Amino acid sequence: MTGNLVFFARDPGNANQLVALHELVHAQMAGHDSGTLSAGAARLVAELAGGRTPDQIMVFGSDVGAQVLSAAGIEVMTDPADALLQEPVELFRERRVGTVVTGLSDRDDRTPQALWRAAAVCGAKCVALADDTTIATKHAKKDLMERFRDRDGREIFPDLLCVVDKKSRDAIVAAGIPEQTVRVIGNLHLRRFCRLAQSIDRHRIEAVRREWNATDESTIVLYASEPITQMQKHGKQRDHDELRLLSELIDRVRTNRLEDAVRCDGNTIVVVRPHPRDEVAKFKPYLSDDAPRTIISRVGSSAEAILAADAVVGITSMLLVEAAALDRPSVSLIDFDPQAAARST
Repeated sequence: MTGNLVFFARDPGNANQLVALHELVHAQMAGHDSGTLSAGAARLVAELAGGRTPDQIMVFGSDVGAQVLSAAGIEVMTDPADALLQEPVELFRERRVGTVVTGLSDRDDRTPQALWRAAAVCGAKCVALADDTTIATKHAKKDLMERFRDRDGREIFPDLLCVVDKKSRDAIVAAGIPEQTVRVIGNLHLRRFCRLAQSIDRHRIEAVRREWNATDESTIVLYASEPITQMQKHGKQRDHDELRLLSELIDRVRTNRLEDAVRCDGNTIVVVRPHPRDEVAKFKPYLSDDAPRTIISRVGSSAEAILAADAVVGITSMLLVEAAALDRPSVSLIDFDPQAAARST
């Protein structure tokens, strides 16, 4: 029998991609048709499902990743920060783990690297999923190689790194990661996201707008934030941040300089949707009852919020790509093209 399979995610993007992969692996085990997959994705699913049964899958998560996994109906066994990382080698040997699949956490979490090293010691294969296209952007290249350093600063790479598109693959290879270890699988999450969004009831979308106190005349601009300022203490450097860009957005809405396709007037409401890892208190100075009225809200799923809004604005958040995939107005305030990201995956 093939060794057991371990999944791990800390960040929400990682978790979303793992949720979709988990679903596909279970479908393969059950002999169900999962629809059209890219060749790389079909190969990965076959490798993970082959020779295994559902009871051989163990899912671990921490922080927001655990919440995303649980919300998808997946049983999360434990927080690896409390259990798995104490003695990962011994646990892998005891559970007879054959393959470990992780996300690529941001630079403040080195759990994936610790799991890759433990897998190598145990003779298990390790697979990592890069969950979005931003690793190919200019500003993200500074952080890319930090994703492949452990707590001691030593480089470590997974046996297989799965990325969403060719552009990401080229960026990874150019950074020095062995070409033969990189595989394009597409954005599995986006595929699942669009399918589920089709079943959202119109009444639920209207309920979200009521939560925002929107009227029929209101134009809702949904701001998808990211925890950039919070990551500065971990050495993450950007030429922009979520607070300065929020201030810019409010000014552009006030003067109707957002986008030709998005009408902004006295009825426009800016809804700040914090990233799952955002500290909400930092947005309080931007709240306003004056035009544009500005509020903070995490109401509804990401798909419900996108469909309830008239436009989605942000930086490089997956929410922008999700909105573009649903053919909703999606605007990045930096040099990121969410429409292109949605098409490429």
